[in-house]
Amino acid sequence: MKTFKKYLTEAPSSIPQLKPSFFLGEIEKFDSLNIFKSAMIRGIAGVRHTAITDVHKQIFTNLINDPDANCLKNTGLNKITELGSNFVSRLNADFGECVGPVKILKDLNYMPWINPIDAKIYIPKRANEPFLDFAIIDKDGIQHKISSKTARGVGNTVKTQDIKQTIEDSLKDSTSDNIINKLFFGQGKYKQEYDVLQEIFVILETSGKSGKAILKMASLLDNKYGNRDFAVVVDQLTDDNFYNDMSSSKKGHEEYKIPEDIVSEFKTSRDLLRKADVLIKLYTKAPSELNKALKLLINIAFQDKIYYAKFAVNTIGNPIWEVRGRKTDYSDLYFGNKYGTTRFTKLYFDSKGARGNEYPGLRIESYTLTEGPKWIKAYRAEGAGRGVKTDALKDGIYFFPKKPQAELWAGRNGKVIERNIRIDTASIQEVGEGEAVNRNHDVIVRKDPRGSGKILEIIVFDREFIK
Repeated sequence: MKTFKKYLTEAPSSIPQLKPSFFLGEIEKFDSLNIFKSAMIRGIAGVRHTAITDVHKQIFTNLINDPDANCLKNTGLNKITELGSNFVSRLNADFGECVGPVKILKDLNYMPWINPIDAKIYIPKRANEPFLDFAIIDKDGIQHKISSKTARGVGNTVKTQDIKQTIEDSLKDSTSDNIINKLFFGQGKYKQEYDVLQEIFVILETSGKSGKAILKMASLLDNKYGNRDFAVVVDQLTDDNFYNDMSSSKKGHEEYKIPEDIVSEFKTSRDLLRKADVLIKLYTKAPSELNKALKLLINIAFQDKIYYAKFAVNTIGNPIWEVRGRKTDYSDLYFGNKYGTTRFTKLYFDSKGARGNEYPGLRIESYTLTEGPKWIKAYRAEGAGRGVKTDALKDGIYFFPKKPQAELWAGRNGKVIERNIRIDTASIQEVGEGEAVNRNHDVIVRKDPRGSGKILEIIVFDREFIK
């Protein structure tokens, strides 16, 4: 087994997937919570991998024993980031599937109708059903499906193929079928939007590479709701080689010139993709009619069938949980964690993360619940300091909640400006400095990772949120 000292000096990048099968092997069903916890702890102790040390094992064990307690106990660490960003990312992305059953059965706020003593746990080794990472089975044998996601202050994207399958399944249920027919078929209020959503699903299933899917999806939306300038250009891109070349890099599209016989303001594939991102966000985010229809449809299809257990560990080792409770409207999806944070969800189609062979998906984001637009005073250093050199996120405009902070960054040669920033739809991220992540947000509010609620900085990506 590699020593922790050697681990730190080598800084491994190949962290394995920290999913249940890594610790449990072929076992999928557990007759009680205690049996599951014992199996996990045995599996953790038995791990043999060059990137996993006894310190990592202690973190895993701490989380299984108490999913709400600080996971750095008995590790000698002050911050989990001392283990490197690769491990932290993997832990947040994967380990929620391992510790989620413990959290849900321990915290009676989420499934109070289930007696933890009678409950069984099912964790499929292979994902055969949409949105099923693990399930809690009650005493009557009813399986409550749970999808595990990361709660690290950013949204999550789910596959549109899974969305489509869930909607189709809901049409087999007489109650859901009746509601969907009244709203989305015939003379239904959202008939036009439902037709557009169905066209989007067809594009995503038939386009092949993600670049083509993104452009075709944006073209469809421009045709339906825009001025068709973008759609006219995409309609002329009939050579599949253009799309295939454009999608060859998963880290970012290579720039390919648009054929010379196409007259357009766009010169390269990158220009098209940037415009496509803007159009998809514009026409599928609130308050668009398509977004209203999407929320309603998702709510009907998901109601009482799918639960989200969102998990992450913040900088100082405190777990963050966001778990969807029963009978919660997906258009007003409330969350809570141990710090009392209240959030709800916005849904829209997302193309930012779709590259290579991946596809655009449905973005599910959380943000602070308020009754209307909320503006706060904030201060920015300009002309020196952070205002010039140290903005970390591309296109981000950094502000501080207090003037003395901005003055410190401005120094002698800079100046401090005061502005009002709209934060009611901001992404709230309880992370350390330099750890904020932009996933197509308008505003990010970075708060104290220790859970005090204190705002440390505000990062704006859309100038309409500044006045």
